[in-house]
Amino acid sequence: MTAKETRAQAREALTGQWGKTILFLIIYSIITAVISLVLKFIPFIGSAIELIISIPLSIGLTATFMKIKRKEQFEYFDFINTSIEMFGKSWGIVGHIIVKMLIPVILLIISIVIISAGFIMLAAKEAGPVNIGAVLITTVGIILYIISIIWTMIKGYLYAITSQLLIDNENMTTLDIVEKSETLMNGNRMKFFFLNLSFIGWAILAAFTFGIGLLWLIPYIAISGICFYDNIANDSKNIEVEEISE
Repeated sequence: MTAKETRAQAREALTGQWGKTILFLIIYSIITAVISLVLKFIPFIGSAIELIISIPLSIGLTATFMKIKRKEQFEYFDFINTSIEMFGKSWGIVGHIIVKMLIPVILLIISIVIISAGFIMLAAKEAGPVNIGAVLITTVGIILYIISIIWTMIKGYLYAITSQLLIDNENMTTLDIVEKSETLMNGNRMKFFFLNLSFIGWAILAAFTFGIGLLWLIPYIAISGICFYDNIANDSKNIEVEEISE
C-alpha cells in the first residue's frame, strides 16, 4: 500500500472524530506539560524522572490513537492508566532495542569523538596553517558519522511498530515484541520512510500557523502510522493462514 493510500485510510478513520481527537491531544499536551514543569523544580532527579515516565506516556498516547483509528470507545484520561499498566514492558522493549542498536550507536559515539579530536587539532595554535593529519582525522570522523547516522536510522526503523505490537499483544514478552517488529518491518522500512517523508509539506504549513496546525498534523501522522501497522500486521496474518492451509 502506497503512502497516499495509507494517508487516505487515516483521513477516513478520522472522519467524524477530529473534534474529540484534537481535544484528547490538548488534554494530553497540558498534562504532560504540567508534569514537565513540576519536575523541573526537582533538582538533579527531575529530568531523570521526566525521561523515565516519557516512554510509558507515549505508549498511552499510541493506545488512545489506536482506539480512535479503530473507532473504539475511549476516555480522555485512559492514557494514564495504560501508561501505568505498560510501564515495565515499555522500558523492557527500550532495553532490548538499545542492545540491538548498540553497534551503530557505539560507532556514532566514536565518530563524534574522532571529529572532536580533529577539530581540536585544527584549532591548536601549534598545528600551523595546515595540519594534514587533523584534516584527515576530521574527514574520517565525518564519514563515519554519516555512515553511523544512516545505519542507525535504517536499523531503527525495524522497531518503529513496537508500541502498537505491545498494545495488541500484552501477553507477549518484550523480546518477542521487538523481534516481531523486526520481522514485520523487514521489507517495509522504505515504505514507512516514504510515508513519514510525505508529511514534510504538511509540517511546513503547520509551522506557519505557529504550531496550531500541529493539533491536526500530529493525529494525522499518528493514525497514518497505525494504519501502516494494521496493514502489514494483517498481511502477515493472511500469509500465515495461507501457509497453514497449504
